[in-house]
Amino acid sequence: MKKLLFPMFVLFVSGLPLPIKGLELDWLLFDPDVGETDQHSGEVAAVNQTDGLSFNSSTTSSSPLYTDSSFQNSTSDTWEDLHPHARTTAFFQTSTSLPVEVTAATEDQEVPGLTEQSSAEGSDREEEQDDFPEEGEDEEGRCKKMVSLEERHIVAEALMKFSIDLFKQVHLESKMPNFLLSPFSIFLSLSQLALGAGNRTEKQLLETLHIDTVKCLHSTLKSARKELTKTILSLAARIYTKKGFQVKEKFLKRSESFYGAKPVNLIGKSDDDLIAINKWVKEVTGGKITKFLSYVPQDLVLLLLNAVYFKGLWRNKFDPSFTTEDVFYLNEQEMVTVEMMNAQKYPLSWFPLNNLEIARFPFKGNISFVVIMPNRYEWDALSVLSSLNYTELFSRFPKESPTLVKMPKLVLEYQLELNHALTRMGLGELFTQPDFRKISNETLFVSSIQHQTTLELKEDGVEASAVTGVFMFRSLSTFSINRPFIFIISHDPTGFILFLGLVRNPNPNLSVKRTDLKDFLDLKHFLKTIDPK
Repeated sequence: MKKLLFPMFVLFVSGLPLPIKGLELDWLLFDPDVGETDQHSGEVAAVNQTDGLSFNSSTTSSSPLYTDSSFQNSTSDTWEDLHPHARTTAFFQTSTSLPVEVTAATEDQEVPGLTEQSSAEGSDREEEQDDFPEEGEDEEGRCKKMVSLEERHIVAEALMKFSIDLFKQVHLESKMPNFLLSPFSIFLSLSQLALGAGNRTEKQLLETLHIDTVKCLHSTLKSARKELTKTILSLAARIYTKKGFQVKEKFLKRSESFYGAKPVNLIGKSDDDLIAINKWVKEVTGGKITKFLSYVPQDLVLLLLNAVYFKGLWRNKFDPSFTTEDVFYLNEQEMVTVEMMNAQKYPLSWFPLNNLEIARFPFKGNISFVVIMPNRYEWDALSVLSSLNYTELFSRFPKESPTLVKMPKLVLEYQLELNHALTRMGLGELFTQPDFRKISNETLFVSSIQHQTTLELKEDGVEASAVTGVFMFRSLSTFSINRPFIFIISHDPTGFILFLGLVRNPNPNLSVKRTDLKDFLDLKHFLKTIDPK
């Protein structure tokens, strides 16, 4: 008899001044019958919203488990095109929205996802004790010492390296002009999965996450989660189990201790379980995900849910009355019309670096929206990301000064399957013959890992903060986001990267226009004379 394990994690973020709304969903699907599957990515962008910046992540568009038609109507490749026989029962999913609101959900479920081989197959495996304290921990999983700030910084650096690795693989596969990831959500999901992995599988997970040398890893992540939730970020997690499927008690206890994943028994009736799960997801995502699942598979034995909610507002407000129609230059020959938010004396910290302009837009709650914008059109996003020293970068921001700012309103929705990307990153064994003996004595496989993220950038929800002294400066620089850029949403105290995105066309649903030669020459001259002073 097959058993399927479907881990699910949910992330939701919301913020203040420039509101960010975000939702993120990540799923792990375990299935012994499923081999490699093609990537599915989808993206929708629109600029007809007027109320803030938001992130959302979910996998509802292409999966029969999800009911959100907006994903089914995505302008990107459809799931059916790439997966004629695809099942969407087990994968990672992320969603985020900003003014700022971000929601993310990741789900692992033993339905067409994590499955079990026959007991005869698994009987040859050497029985092993379920006591696997990581380095620096006692047998109860407690760290033998307090988690230091240095260890937290090491994990933050590991998260950045993992983010760039993931960005590289997705960048190679993506055919869409824009994409958006929540490395933090995926990082947490894979770290929690490592709790249940043994031997080589655990080693591969930790090496891919760049945390194989970190002592007290899970304790460090627990400490970081506490730090992240001190302000406007909230995290929630659950483990749903089905009667008859034996999950090891230690895995359940450690998942709850380190990742806040509380164990809950499934009712056993699909309709009732569906209502209960969707109700919980709706509550922990601030109502942003109302129908996470469309049905609960009969063979579901384990469901891991992890939700993050972040509602963020810009610390300094964008006045909606100043939003106007403007142009965004795709390259030297093409442009699109966008709704451009404007601020005449925005207190902004930014600086030029080689051929880049880098700016930090702060949210309340120690969250930053960092824009990395090349001042030329011929550039490689991966090379730009890989060339930066982020520890040095975040320490270089100067004092804020009044700046003429232009920022496009946009909505991004992106989804993809991570199987191929993670396989190239060294995690191919998850989908073939992994060792999850710390989860169960049954032999389990991951069939699919899905990720979905949405970002909405708008004016609403931002509270104006006192900027009296700002208007006393004489000079007024200009920072205009009117050409392709990379952005990072990060938590300032920990340095954790929450979201990472690339925008080449903020309004891909509109037809492209030819660039006016005079306007382009004016822009080209402007780029040559940029001076933050």
